[in-house]
Amino acid sequence: ILRLSVELEPPIRVYECVFDVASDGPSVQFVEVSNSLAAEEAERICVDHVARLRGRGTTSESQLAAPMTCQASAIKMLHTRIMMLQDYIKAVHEGSLPANLDMLRSISSLCNRLPLMTSDQLIGHSNEQSNEVMLMTYLATLTKSCATLNEVITKTSQMEERPAGGGRKSRLPLTTSWAKTGATPAQQLS
Repeated sequence: ILRLSVELEPPIRVYECVFDVASDGPSVQFVEVSNSLAAEEAERICVDHVARLRGRGTTSESQLAAPMTCQASAIKMLHTRIMMLQDYIKAVHEGSLPANLDMLRSISSLCNRLPLMTSDQLIGHSNEQSNEVMLMTYLATLTKSCATLNEVITKTSQMEERPAGGGRKSRLPLTTSWAKTGATPAQQLS
């Protein structure tokens, strides 16, 4: 069992390339830059989810699929209701429906309870959320790729450990000795 301490720093060092112009000519130096890693709960859940699916070797629906489906349907329902309110306000504004003051006060009260955000704040927050989602996707893909690479390495090492001969002439050698001898792999097998 691997036990990690919270006090340990991750084994990552970040360096910045600095060009130093001295009397003897320009030189390149690498200077260590301070860094920190931070992960939100959603990122940890996503990476853990992909790792567990990969560990089981399945691509079926996961434990997160049901809650995500529920949230998606709730968002669709909210969107439908907001569109109904918007259509009602447009119809009242155009005069095709009579104004119900109680309904308009309720809509106004609901809108006043929403947090005020300027356009710049909204765009910045939206960009931040978008970047976090893309980073989560990238981390999940990277985790999945590492697991696949680990499987390839394991299978390659198992193939190299097999005894040669074994009655299988269709197996190609893992080395590229044909490049040295000039013979193609098909010529080597015959």
